[in-house]
Amino acid sequence: SVRYATLPTTRSASFLRHAEYGLPDGPMTCDFYLWIVVGGGRIVLFDTGYTRAAGDRLGVRWLCDPPAAIDALGIAAGDVDTVVYSHLHSDHVGNVEHFPAATVHIRREEWEFWFSPMAARPLFREYADAAQLAELRRAYADGRVALLDQDVEIAPGVATLALPGHTPGQQGLVVGGGGDGDGELILASDAAHYYEEIDADRPFFIVDHLPRMYASLDLLRRRRDVGARVVAGHDAADLAAFERSPLLGGDLLRLR
Repeated sequence: SVRYATLPTTRSASFLRHAEYGLPDGPMTCDFYLWIVVGGGRIVLFDTGYTRAAGDRLGVRWLCDPPAAIDALGIAAGDVDTVVYSHLHSDHVGNVEHFPAATVHIRREEWEFWFSPMAARPLFREYADAAQLAELRRAYADGRVALLDQDVEIAPGVATLALPGHTPGQQGLVVGGGGDGDGELILASDAAHYYEEIDADRPFFIVDHLPRMYASLDLLRRRRDVGARVVAGHDAADLAAFERSPLLGGDLLRLR
């Protein structure tokens, strides 16, 4: 996992209808990560981070540039054969043009939504980046985009996991295990921005479909209860939970 940016926020700005819980407000940290799975001669990126332009619009504090961080790990851009996108919010789909040899895997429901008229509504448009969606269109025209209708094995021991609710086609990535939860590492991305969403059943404030979001949290809990290690998408707690080393001003976390 590469932590490449960070942003101070608050509890009331993070959890849906926070005031209804009757809990005090307080500061939180939103960290921005991308994930890399290497093994068996394969290199899979799960999300590719913000572009500089998109991150600057939100006001994130940059720690390192995602493509430069990947290069610093000794991974040549042309050697990345697979990119899996959890969803198409701008902090997850930047920089796709830096990986021209990769096949890009996106849930079909996610793709169709973000290229529909509904996505132009202000409360959706805020979280998309037109320039990066245009880059994805170019990749699609080049035959490099695979639209998924179900969970699939992307590489040996690496499979997608549908976790909708935050967006229509949000998906996670499952690494290892026997398919029943035991021994799995589940990269939840924004199905759970913070561990508190799973632990306290407290949804994030950006919601496409609340019942689906709750169902995805239920699924993550069930898998965790039988032995899966679930990794949230933006939680600063990961900095203490995993082996950590500096990377171009950011952090490299070894998850296994």
